[in-house]
Amino acid sequence: MISVETTGGGFLVDRRPKILFERHVLSRLTGGRYDADDPDISASTAGGYGASGAHQYNRLAAADAQLSAMAAFLKSNNLDLFLRTHDWPHFARENYSQGAAHFCCYRKLKESFIEADLPLSLRLRQTTVS
Repeated sequence: MISVETTGGGFLVDRRPKILFERHVLSRLTGGRYDADDPDISASTAGGYGASGAHQYNRLAAADAQLSAMAAFLKSNNLDLFLRTHDWPHFARENYSQGAAHFCCYRKLKESFIEADLPLSLRLRQTTVS
């Protein structure tokens, strides 16, 4: 499997494991939040992997920077408490315009959390059964 998945070996010359950053996974996990701003690291479709090797680590670092910025925003605006306690109505009220909160945005947040919290085997089964 290693030779097939990694084109010959599991490690780069600098001894780091070979990785393939899959932008469609980040897009799915973040609800497409970064698709428009940085399609190299987040897109709804697979592909666009770019060069193999160290380039994949650069893409991973860019994605990490985006997520770190999001975490910093949440903490600096005291929104992290609502997320940790799964208080979706208060998170929606504080993070979105009042109109969005009134349009049941919190329900979408709650449903998305429940879906993401399912074991991977159940999520895979849901996508293949339909």
